[in-house]
Amino acid sequence: MENSKTNYLGNGKQIGNKIQVSLNWKLLLKVVKSVFKEEKYLIIDILPLKETSKYGNTHTVVEHIHTPKEDK
Repeated sequence: MENSKTNYLGNGKQIGNKIQVSLNWKLLLKVVKSVFKEEKYLIIDILPLKETSKYGNTHTVVEHIHTPKEDK
């Protein structure tokens, strides 16, 4: 099984049947992209918050960073 860590990138808000996401542009520019078949990808996870924030946010957006499992 793989290990992973996450970096906060922004928030999301449930609006009807969609989730509207707001991302921090400065943080996006620093994100390490995954490379697959010579193409760069950004892998993000949209996770529900335990409680709606005072700004109405219902989700958080984080960067998913794959960390290979170390051999013992």
